[in-house]
Amino acid sequence: MTGEKVKSLFLMQDIRGGGAELVTLNVVSGIVASGGAARIHLLNACRVDHDLPSNLVKIGRSVVAQTGNYLPLLQAIRDCDVLVGALEIKTHIVSIILGLIFRRPVVLWLHKDLAVFLAGKNWFVRLIYKALFSINIRFSRAIVAVSDGVAKSLNSIYPWASIKIRILNNPVNLERIDQILSNRDVEQWLNRPFILAVGRLTWQKGFDLLLESFAIVSRQFPEFKLVILGEGEERAALEERVVKLGLSGRVLMPGFKSPYLPMSRASVLAMSSRFEGLPTVLIEALYLGIKIVSTDCPSGPAEVLSGGLHGKLVPADSVEAFANALIESLSAVDTSETKQARKMRAADFSFDRIVPDWERTLKDVSSIRI
Repeated sequence: MTGEKVKSLFLMQDIRGGGAELVTLNVVSGIVASGGAARIHLLNACRVDHDLPSNLVKIGRSVVAQTGNYLPLLQAIRDCDVLVGALEIKTHIVSIILGLIFRRPVVLWLHKDLAVFLAGKNWFVRLIYKALFSINIRFSRAIVAVSDGVAKSLNSIYPWASIKIRILNNPVNLERIDQILSNRDVEQWLNRPFILAVGRLTWQKGFDLLLESFAIVSRQFPEFKLVILGEGEERAALEERVVKLGLSGRVLMPGFKSPYLPMSRASVLAMSSRFEGLPTVLIEALYLGIKIVSTDCPSGPAEVLSGGLHGKLVPADSVEAFANALIESLSAVDTSETKQARKMRAADFSFDRIVPDWERTLKDVSSIRI
């Protein structure tokens, strides 16, 4: 395959709002922009929450194929050289099965700290999940971990898989952020001081703890609001907690929206997750130069923030520590040098630095005969 483009097919369940989905779009658009051949295929027909990058839309509808039947998927597999299971665990299983049937090498993309994720499950779920993941690993040709922490976590469960693991950080389309900021109208609530949080409304994201912390912060900074962008199954529970904490009218949850304009105007970006993989939202906040308060959860925040050099890291599940860090950040005055240092750190996760590593990985995997 020397000299030829490697044709890769990324499988996803859907492309609804979420950081991992956006990362997949970023990687595929980066490969296409550099002259490569990459496509995304959705296993479930669904709405598309993300704006598709223009360099993907130009290629046509086949780049993101929504299907109710599997004929387009089968044709896409025949045309590709490498399959990538883009999200755990359903697409991993489907990718492995299809890879075996069509004799295509498979790359598994791991976005979460598996040990922490499994620790929150009952023994039966852990047993099944570990067994399925073990099978997936054995039949894969490479495993892409989004951070050093994710790689170490995987290696702690499956030491024999270390030879297949490659660490490729999530790339962020920094130019796309600039384009979006220049084309969006300002919503009224953006003119008020606020703290911003972004992510799916799930237990993992720790928004229940963030609300508790904000209740403390609001006593000292009553003029500030908390804005949480995202959707998920915890919405009703979070709205109920807002009322119980007496925060009605001070917490806004407008649903899934592009975060970049709100992020550029926020006083602080708050990430309260209980566990992560490599949180893209922190990289985006760094690029926009805003203050960051994050839990020091496994895995990713400490790596992105250089151990706390570019943002505050506090113990996960500590409401008081998180509140104190927010108060300190709101009270501190930023310098232009500090903002520039954050932006320079974000550049470490740019397309130019990450996408070539993806292209090399896909080329290496495609050369393995099955």
